[in-house]
Amino acid sequence: MAAARSDVLSRTLSPTMSLVVIVGLSMIWGYHWAVMKIGLYYCGGLTYTAIRCIIAAPVMLLIVKLRGGSIRLKAPKAAIIVGIVQTAGNFGLGAIAVKFGEAGKSAVLTYTMPFWVLLLGFLFLGERAGPRRWIAATLAGIGTLLVALAGGVAQLMPVALAILAGICWASGVLLYQYFHKKNADEPTVFAAWQLLVGGISMGIFIPFVPGEHAIQWTPAFIGAMTYTTVLATIVAVYLWFLLISRLEAGMVALGILLAPAIGLASSWIQLAERPSLLEATGLGTILFAIAFFAWAEWRRSRAVKTD
Repeated sequence: MAAARSDVLSRTLSPTMSLVVIVGLSMIWGYHWAVMKIGLYYCGGLTYTAIRCIIAAPVMLLIVKLRGGSIRLKAPKAAIIVGIVQTAGNFGLGAIAVKFGEAGKSAVLTYTMPFWVLLLGFLFLGERAGPRRWIAATLAGIGTLLVALAGGVAQLMPVALAILAGICWASGVLLYQYFHKKNADEPTVFAAWQLLVGGISMGIFIPFVPGEHAIQWTPAFIGAMTYTTVLATIVAVYLWFLLISRLEAGMVALGILLAPAIGLASSWIQLAERPSLLEATGLGTILFAIAFFAWAEWRRSRAVKTD
């Protein structure tokens, strides 16, 4: 019954409430990049991310049970696939990129995700995209190239990892939407199980990844991990799966703009990350591309409603 109420609620979100959810999600995830960088001073990237997932997933499932819902999945294989691709791929690679690179830059590069959705959808699903989308994707590509060139060889690895994290995220979005159309699992339950799969998958690889080391249980680490686990994982992941399963692409794309901008600004202020002129130009180009893409999605959704 509770699961049914959750499904009804997610289907009847008003435009105002949808915007509130998107802005809240963007603020949580945007500031999380700076928080994660602080936590990663005391822990390896995969270790940090595996902990957040393995703690958050059972808590989310427990909440569902306490509300009287079922935690069973109609298609467990879907959660396994999405968990490995989206959670282990996106969260894991993103954390390693932040560990060895800059938080704000990693945030912006990872949030090129919409353009990878566009490209992968075109290549593998035959989805058509209008000229505005391709203009935005081209601008994002130029900005990414500028960032890569500005960082030089020393920053090539974290830049590449952040880009790969965005590709994994995009792949996970397409896979989830495909499986959701077939199975329509309750978003909270699916999000929790795929988080658990992702966390376990990352845990398996911890001994083989450079940079993983013993955890230093400092107050700063505990505070960062608490923010990461509660807000950036339990709350934010639920909101993300709710949004991509229930709302129009244009609304979700609008929120995509805010998170990397917040991530870049908070890293600038709190971590004193100062990009070079070429790097700033590239990051600005990517943010403009994301804004242009969000505007194009909004125009497209308006046109569909009019028709």
